[in-house]
Amino acid sequence: MTHVLRDAWCHPAPRLYLRLRRGWPALFLPAALLLAILFRAPGASAVDVLILGRDVHIRETPHLTAKIIKTTQPGETYEVTGRKPGKGQPLYIFDEGGNLWVTVRVGDEVHGFIRTDLVSVAHEEFPSPRGDPLLIVNLRPTIDGAIQRDLWVVQKDWHSTRRLAPIEGKPIWASHGEWFICQMDSERPVKDPNVERKVEQIEKFSADGRTRNLLAIGSYPVLDEARGEVYFYRDVSEQGEAVPPGLFAVNVDGTDSGRRMATSTCRRLPRSFRPPPIAFPCGRSTPGGRRSASRSPWKASSSSKGPIETTGAPRTVGLAEPLPATASR
Repeated sequence: MTHVLRDAWCHPAPRLYLRLRRGWPALFLPAALLLAILFRAPGASAVDVLILGRDVHIRETPHLTAKIIKTTQPGETYEVTGRKPGKGQPLYIFDEGGNLWVTVRVGDEVHGFIRTDLVSVAHEEFPSPRGDPLLIVNLRPTIDGAIQRDLWVVQKDWHSTRRLAPIEGKPIWASHGEWFICQMDSERPVKDPNVERKVEQIEKFSADGRTRNLLAIGSYPVLDEARGEVYFYRDVSEQGEAVPPGLFAVNVDGTDSGRRMATSTCRRLPRSFRPPPIAFPCGRSTPGGRRSASRSPWKASSSSKGPIETTGAPRTVGLAEPLPATASR
C-alpha cells in the first residue's frame, strides 16, 4: 500500500484554527450575546397589557365590586406582574362570575387587577393601506382555556376605539383601504348534533367599522380585487342544514352570492387561488368540537403574494398561548 503525503494545512482542523485566529470577533460576538441572554435583567422578559377599551378600571382585588385603583384609557400599557417564577407568561385568575383577570403593576409598590375583555395581552395588528385606521385582533383567553379572536378598530392615534365582533381567521383589507372583509360566526347553530358549530358568514365592513353588510354564508374568504369578487367555501345553508360542499363566488357589493364556481373557472384563477379537490364532508370537526383551520380549501403558497392580504403579514404582539386560568381565593 502506498501512502500519499498531503499538505498539513489541507486538513480541516488547521484551516479551522486559522479561520478562528483571523476572525476571532465572529466567535466572540455570539458568545457575548449568549451571556447577555443568560444574565439579562429580571424585567427584560416583562409582558405588557395594552388597554383597548375606554375608562377600564384597575381594581384592588379581582372582583367587580372591589375598590378602583386607577381608570385607564386606550393605548396605555401596564406591566403584568402575576407571573410564575421563571416564566414570562401571565397567571390568569377568574372570579365566581366567570370573568378573567390579570395582575398589573400600577406603581412601584402598587399592584391591581384588570379584566381581560377590554385589554390585550397578545394581539395581531392589521394596519390599513392608508395608515389609519388600525385593525387589532385581540387573542383573548376564555375561561375554558380557548382563545377568542376579538376584532377592534383603532382610529386617530387611539382617540377612538371600538370592538366590532369575534371573528375567525384574519381580516382582509382592500388595497385602497376603504373597506375590509372577515369571517365570523352567526348565532344560528348547525343542525348536526354531533358537532358544536355555528353557521359561518362573511361580512364587509367600512374602514371605521360603522357600516357592515352581509356578503355570503360561507367560510375561508379570498379576495380578488381584479375581478371584484370574493371566493369562499360553503357546506351548510343559512338555516344550518347540510348542502353539497363546494366553492362559490360573490361580488364585493354583495350581489350574486349563490354562484357556484365551475371547474373551468377554477382553472382560470391565479395559482394561489386554485383549491385542491374537496374531500371532507359537512360537519367534520376537531376533537374539541371546533373545525380545524387546516381544512381550508385554498392552497397555501409562500412564494406567491397574491391579493389575499394586501398589507403583508400581521404583527403579533404579546403571548401566543397564555397559561391556564386559576381560581381566585
